Amino acid sequence: YSYFIFNLIYIIRGDKMKKYIISLLYTTVCLLSLTFILTILYYFNIVDDKLKNIFIYLIGIISIFIGSYKYGKNSNKKFYINGILYYTPFLLISFFLSVFLFKNFKLQSLVYYIILLIFSIIANLFNKKEKKDN
Repeated sequence: YSYFIFNLIYIIRGDKMKKYIISLLYTTVCLLSLTFILTILYYFNIVDDKLKNIFIYLIGIISIFIGSYKYGKNSNKKFYINGILYYTPFLLISFFLSVFLFKNFKLQSLVYYIILLIFSIIANLFNKKEKKDN
């Protein structure tokens, strides 16, 4: 546990923070652009409610995947540590918002958070495979 906290503190300092912010920008731009596209499709009734709900989850997964991939691209740490370190702030913010602000934490939310964590780790696994190929 203390190893992960030490790594989070290490990210906040210096050049690691710059890499984290850049990858965070990738996640944010992807999230906003895909949400904008989905909103337009939903507004013109191209996408129905059921498909919209599926796309909402996919947009989160794709955004976290892209940002985590970008974050782990220049790192020498193990892939699962990079995935956990990248996703931890998202998890904390999402958890506190759903529990304390909205007061409706469900098992479905927990499963979604775990799926996002897994995709964050998988994105860094692709980086590990690319580094081995080079």
